[in-house]
Amino acid sequence: MVGQGHSGERRRHLESLRHRESLRHRDSLSAARCRAGRGLRRLARPRAILLAAVLLPVTIAAIGVEAVGERTVVLTGLAHTADQSRTSSSGRLLGSTVPVTPSAAPVATSSSTPTIRRAVPPPPARTAAAPRGLKAAAQDLHDLAYADTSPAQHLDLYLPDRTGAAVPLVISIHGGAFKEGDKADATSAVEALRARGYAVASINYRLSGEAPFPAGGRDVKAAVRWLRAHAAAYGLHPGQFAAWGESAGGYLAVLLAATGDQRTTFDDATLGNAGRSSAVQAVVDLFGPSNFLTMDAQAVTPGGCPGPPQVHDAPDSPESLWLGAPVQSVPALARAASPISYLTKARTLPPFMIAHGDQDCLVPHGQSLELVAALKKRAAKVDFTLVPGAGHGGAAFDALQAPAIDFLDRTFGRA
Repeated sequence: MVGQGHSGERRRHLESLRHRESLRHRDSLSAARCRAGRGLRRLARPRAILLAAVLLPVTIAAIGVEAVGERTVVLTGLAHTADQSRTSSSGRLLGSTVPVTPSAAPVATSSSTPTIRRAVPPPPARTAAAPRGLKAAAQDLHDLAYADTSPAQHLDLYLPDRTGAAVPLVISIHGGAFKEGDKADATSAVEALRARGYAVASINYRLSGEAPFPAGGRDVKAAVRWLRAHAAAYGLHPGQFAAWGESAGGYLAVLLAATGDQRTTFDDATLGNAGRSSAVQAVVDLFGPSNFLTMDAQAVTPGGCPGPPQVHDAPDSPESLWLGAPVQSVPALARAASPISYLTKARTLPPFMIAHGDQDCLVPHGQSLELVAALKKRAAKVDFTLVPGAGHGGAAFDALQAPAIDFLDRTFGRA
């Protein structure tokens, strides 16, 4: 019995040891599972962060940015914080490697997703301040030098009464077949223009006997630059310059308009004020030539001259003397001298008033028809009058003086 008692105690002792060992093993397994779980969670966290870093910019880029170009931003279903919406100057979301692309197509969202539309107002339009004028009485200023390479480079300036507002300017260019004429010849409209509040600058330029093409064209552009540089001193509005000319003067007026915003052979910085614009904002062209190469053909068709027309291809024609060679012998030079050649490259063209007699024997009215067609092709504003029975100038064009001033009033918003 004693032996059996000892045997029972040993069994109970062994069972107790096995139970405690089993508990230790179970606890070890639990601890290992806990450690493994924590490790997996630590491993999963950077993957989640990485996934968020990749998806968030894509989501932001895809939501509501299609209309940015129309200044409307749409934010769909995202609660943006300051940190979430910051972007770098390179267009990338800070902290990510995926660029925000405003041109991306929007992502379709469910109808339950709330949409917030915020209209971003456009910036206020910038309007140029009106130039400051002067308070001064009418003045006549003669022989003002606009350049210093020739005695011809002078102008006369006729100023109206000025009451504090800057006044528009008409640049009057005399005709004379490129070989004669003077600034004193182009003053018939001065008093009518001054009575309507316009200043008038009547300019001289080098004629073909002194210097052939392109000297005269360079001179008129230099005169415009000088006038714009001195606009404040005389109370002129630098954004309201009009060119007005008859015959060769009309040619030069069109030349100013066609070349005002492009670099051409007529730009000569040595004549001064190179940083100023030579552009004009309106043109009155009375029976001026526009394409030397087509003048003789147009004298036949559409014709109109009741007598023998002038031959422009002749070596002694006004145009040939202006070029320094017979017109048809130097076609490239003739094209370079023709204002119509510059219309296609002009970025902007001012409004034109053009008038021509249908019986002109010196400059065929086909020249104005060709010019009008070219201007309309460029969608320029053109007011064209074909004067029936009129030749090269005369009383019929004196009657157009008041309508021409009305045209300028409309163009400059003074009507």
